[in-house]
Amino acid sequence: MSSDSVPAGTTTRPDIIVVGASRQDTEQHLGRDSLGGVCTALALKAPPYKHRIPILERNPSPLLHSQGAGIVAGGDTLSVFKRDDRCGRQLAVSSSRRQYISKAGDVVHTDKPWCRT
Repeated sequence: MSSDSVPAGTTTRPDIIVVGASRQDTEQHLGRDSLGGVCTALALKAPPYKHRIPILERNPSPLLHSQGAGIVAGGDTLSVFKRDDRCGRQLAVSSSRRQYISKAGDVVHTDKPWCRT
């Protein structure tokens, strides 16, 4: 797609919808998510494309009770960022536990503490 590809008669670029790229289809990858959907959205949102990118999750539960919300980058991903980082800024925000929030903003569940970033 050319960066100049805009449908005839329109003045803005079309929306591109990116669906979350969970890999829960095999026992080996059960519960592991991919950052592929987010990376695709970021690439298409950046110049020269500048598309509007809604990102949809595939999880049908109303409050994502079986999934965390937000971006969690694991060991391999963090290794690449650390190796290729040229900014020298902090790459992650540490967390000692995962909390689940209701639509009203109340904490409805807190997992046991862990030691991860």
